[in-house]
Amino acid sequence: MTCILQIPRSDASDGSTLLVKVDVHKTDPLDISLTATEGEYAYTGAVRKNQLDKLKSRSYPGNTEQWRKSLLEVLHVKSHHRITHMQEKLEASAAIAHEMVTISIRENIDGIVQKIGSIHLHHSEDQEVELFDWTNLAANESARTRKDIATLTQKIESQSETIVRLTEQLEKIASEKATHEELLLKQFQDLLNSKKLKIRDQQRIMLRNKEQTSSNHDDRTGSDTPQSTDMSGTDNDSSHERPEGLKRYLTGLNQAKRALERDSTMRDNSESHNKNETAAQNSNSHSKGRSPSDVSSRSDKGPGGGDSSPKQREDDTEEEVTDDDEL
Repeated sequence: MTCILQIPRSDASDGSTLLVKVDVHKTDPLDISLTATEGEYAYTGAVRKNQLDKLKSRSYPGNTEQWRKSLLEVLHVKSHHRITHMQEKLEASAAIAHEMVTISIRENIDGIVQKIGSIHLHHSEDQEVELFDWTNLAANESARTRKDIATLTQKIESQSETIVRLTEQLEKIASEKATHEELLLKQFQDLLNSKKLKIRDQQRIMLRNKEQTSSNHDDRTGSDTPQSTDMSGTDNDSSHERPEGLKRYLTGLNQAKRALERDSTMRDNSESHNKNETAAQNSNSHSKGRSPSDVSSRSDKGPGGGDSSPKQREDDTEEEVTDDDEL
């Protein structure tokens, strides 16, 4: 691969340049032959892979691999080793002194320029400069460059149109999104208001039912309390308002209850006494030879020798109840 470089001269103030022909060997991208001219004399030199450290400046902070990539970038060697995204900006300038051309390579980082290496070309009287061939190479390179620029320009224009179209679509989508969000917010607000209204209605219904239930409970309590007080006989004011017949009926029931309790007590006592007496008579009859029928006939009578049967006691109780009713 061959290319023509134009390097500005740092020792001339009239804008003179140095033309350099770069011939890259096929064996390695860094096996390079250089031929330069300022328009009058020819200068030759070479870059060899095994002598890269001799070209590097002592103050260069990078390693050998970084220096190798910097040389490839400065000499425009197009290969797979070429750096496509350089973080540092590299500059090259030429100076002629004592029949020797020095190509200085500098690194410009944020305005700070530092020399990182140099390449020396010596004057050669035997080397011929074929300007026509160099011009032809430069023209071909320029044509390829223009073609690449045209292709890239077309791609950029196409991408710019795509960007414009996508931007319009994005703006439309953003507008529709904002409209949709407003609609959703309005629907949500309406739904929330309807839910709040339903909740308030339910609260009113619950409060109304609670008040009605409380009122019914108070009415039932008010109607049941006087009856309970009358049955217990503790409310004296309500007892005066009862009918006389009801009073007599309740009094008779209470008296009958007390009479039945007395009768039950007397019956229990009588049965216990009769059992004891029967047992005693049986014991005496066995000892005196008396018949048990005599003892049994006596046991049917009361403690005083009279008849105290349950039928007679019930009749007495009924007479007491009748007398109380008459009162």
